[in-house]
Amino acid sequence: MADSFFFLGFDDAGWFDRNFEPFHLFGYVGDRDRLMASMTKKSIWRQVIEVFAPRLNLATIVNALAQYPLLKVDPEKTLAHEVIKILTSEENRRTLTQLLEVTYKLNLKKGRYFDRVARPGRAPAVCDADFKKLQDQLITVEAQLIHRDAVQQYNTAAAATLRSSSEEWLLSDFPPPGLVRGNDRFSGKFLLLREDPGFSDVFAETLPFARDIGWYPYVRITGYFDASRLSTERHPCMSISLVEYRRPRMITEVQDDALQFLEGELSGRNRLSDWSNLVLFAYLFPLLFNASNLKPSEADADVSVLLKRYISVVGADLPKSVNAYYAALP
Repeated sequence: MADSFFFLGFDDAGWFDRNFEPFHLFGYVGDRDRLMASMTKKSIWRQVIEVFAPRLNLATIVNALAQYPLLKVDPEKTLAHEVIKILTSEENRRTLTQLLEVTYKLNLKKGRYFDRVARPGRAPAVCDADFKKLQDQLITVEAQLIHRDAVQQYNTAAAATLRSSSEEWLLSDFPPPGLVRGNDRFSGKFLLLREDPGFSDVFAETLPFARDIGWYPYVRITGYFDASRLSTERHPCMSISLVEYRRPRMITEVQDDALQFLEGELSGRNRLSDWSNLVLFAYLFPLLFNASNLKPSEADADVSVLLKRYISVVGADLPKSVNAYYAALP
């Protein structure tokens, strides 16, 4: 299979990228005990926070979260919305955004901010760093979010390396179609994400952690690095503590342009001429549907007709995780 695997739609203002807003705060704080402990120590990080954010009060947020245990029975599935609502209130959002800004500055200075997992050609990469220096350090990684179940379809060998791990989510430099063995730029390396107990179930329908899509293109996650289990597992791990993601734009804003793009590509393939880019398009409308609280069964007739044409072209290579979205089209 000849393919470039450069996914040019991710370029600034590319056909995929232009459907997403700048980074937004995801309304959750994980690994809170360790985060609070770090803030109370007279470390360099704590000193920087005192200089740049003297009114920072993370304890208030942590105490608020303690009232919403993720493992409680939630038959109406409202817990995720309650947590997000609390943490994206104006005061709490400002506190967390301020904390992230300070953390990013310090991590950039200390070499603990990574814009990739392992892809060659750019620096630095977290999976190629000195693990001893990173162990138990608060780091930031900007990459793509993949659910472990999405790996098997495209690379059984890579999926096998995850069998000794229990983490649901991981970071990669490529979307699932880019994990195929034909992509010589994929090193086989992932960064596992350790979640608070109950996290994945509570946020299973919430972007960027929506299981039924199984991938999210733009996340920036800060947490504590852990390579201590590499004697029994194949990949290093970091906790999910603070998260930002580029939220999809409202479908009413971008639908016409996206349909015009797809119609042109189905008539004469140009930017979707590579197999990997053709398959990548499969994720766009499920992400837009989710972000706009729109069920695929509620899609406009022109959307449904064109997307059905698309799935007839992509055929069996359609990501299994989004099959249900396309099957539900009217």
